[in-house]
Amino acid sequence: MEREVFYLVDRLINDKRRWGEVIFSERLGYYTRWAEVLALEEMVEEGSKEHPLLWNVGIGPGASFVRTFTRLLFNRTKDLYGPYDLIAHVRLPTAEAPSSRIVQQHWLAFEFFMEMARTLKIQQRPDNIKELQELKQLAAEESYFGYGTISNNLMLQALGREYIYYFGSDSSLRSDLSYDHQPYSSPILELIKKAMQGKRQLLLVETLHVPVSLDVLVVTTGRQRPSPFHSRRWLISTTSKDVYEQSRGARGLDDLRGLHLHPEYCYAPPYDDLRQRDWAMLIRVCNTARPTRIPESTTQIQCNYYRSAYEAGKRLFSARQLIVNTATYF
Repeated sequence: MEREVFYLVDRLINDKRRWGEVIFSERLGYYTRWAEVLALEEMVEEGSKEHPLLWNVGIGPGASFVRTFTRLLFNRTKDLYGPYDLIAHVRLPTAEAPSSRIVQQHWLAFEFFMEMARTLKIQQRPDNIKELQELKQLAAEESYFGYGTISNNLMLQALGREYIYYFGSDSSLRSDLSYDHQPYSSPILELIKKAMQGKRQLLLVETLHVPVSLDVLVVTTGRQRPSPFHSRRWLISTTSKDVYEQSRGARGLDDLRGLHLHPEYCYAPPYDDLRQRDWAMLIRVCNTARPTRIPESTTQIQCNYYRSAYEAGKRLFSARQLIVNTATYF
């Protein structure tokens, strides 16, 4: 297989003529040579038409390639189903210590809340600037002194009583005299929910490393579940298959029975049976992509590394080994 894969990579990089099997491209709307189709486009097209919740669970031994796969899946989703009115990118913080499902759900809801406030420009409103800055500072302090934790009190302040009712872990909080005086949904969260109504949405969540119930996002978005009919799609990225297996059907509470995201919403592209041309396209991405947002000197080092690894790979490595060894530099 290795010889055939690297033969295809050579042709993809060096041969500018149109060649290869003819396939239909949903994005282009007509039949074309497979070499003209973007990496992973067929895989995303085949599995995501009826599944608006796409999971990226890495490629087993090549899990270090997960960030590149996430980028490709994200771009293919935009190509196939865009344009979108609202694109949000949530990066969950790396835990300083092993965190629980409750803590990870809190962080997912909080980071989504802050990202939407930024994306929708709610944080630019004078009356919201101070409150959002205070919440961000409190969350940073709690995470630092609590080894990655975030409190129920902060979630109550940020999101309101509804969130605590479904996902709070401290029952004593509800007996506090001040609890009933908190809004059911915080004023900023209400602005976010209203601003999201009727918009074509694409949400990307990265570095989910603990199983959670995605019902937490259903509540936080104001019951706006992913739906192919309303152009709302979510992409969740994790390097652990266990996290995916335990999360895709996890319930928040039975009260959410009518809103729960069932496993049939989900699709995780399989990477264990990639064809030769799929590996060839991915290796081409490794050798032609140019990182942005990093110093030019670093870019040059990485480009030289890919070139050397590619040449050495033709002689020494299989396609899978090459990807595992080079992907961490993305």
